[in-house]
Amino acid sequence: MSNGMNFQVAEQDLARLANKLTNQDSLDPQTRQSLQKAVQRLSLALEKPRDTFMRIAYLPLQTAVVRIGLDLGIFKILVSAGRGGKSSDDLASETHADSTLLSPMP
Repeated sequence: MSNGMNFQVAEQDLARLANKLTNQDSLDPQTRQSLQKAVQRLSLALEKPRDTFMRIAYLPLQTAVVRIGLDLGIFKILVSAGRGGKSSDDLASETHADSTLLSPMP
């Protein structure tokens, strides 16, 4: 316990809230945006200088990956697949990309 706050309880509360909000389509836009801002503030408050460095350092890579996903049509394929999703082999077949490049890294 630090600063009089039980962080274990806070962590459990956040996990319960995340589970409750999963697939929550009925959340009004203002509440959703307010919750997003609060979570971003919490995330930044918990971030250490090295975390900040790593987040910023990997931004170009994230941008490139999103661009590749758009160019290959991966996001459209995943949306049309619904909750069942697609395997990396399926994505490779449908996009004509190398399956190694679409597979999770070990």
